[in-house]
Amino acid sequence: MFLGVGLDSEDAKIALESMKTGIYYYVNARTHHIDTLLKQAAKNRAKQVVILGAGYDSRAYRFYNEVPKVKFFEVDFPATLQYKKKKIAEIIASMVEEYYLV
Repeated sequence: MFLGVGLDSEDAKIALESMKTGIYYYVNARTHHIDTLLKQAAKNRAKQVVILGAGYDSRAYRFYNEVPKVKFFEVDFPATLQYKKKKIAEIIASMVEEYYLV
């Protein structure tokens, strides 16, 4: 199991920094770079984004409001996608529950 999976962002950062590989900064730089390319492509009227090996990437959700006309396709192993769908459904359900409880 990958160190850091299932942790909140601050705990994941601590776990990754403890590895002394600089991976936390690499992942941040990589994410920023890909996000910048996505924004540029959307400005140039890109209609679709295919994320190969999507894993737990949240780009399609993070950019939902910013690039509403772009359709995202996520490709990964079926088990990974099923787990991701389950977690997203749980997150949405908890958000709706919190909204109605307030």
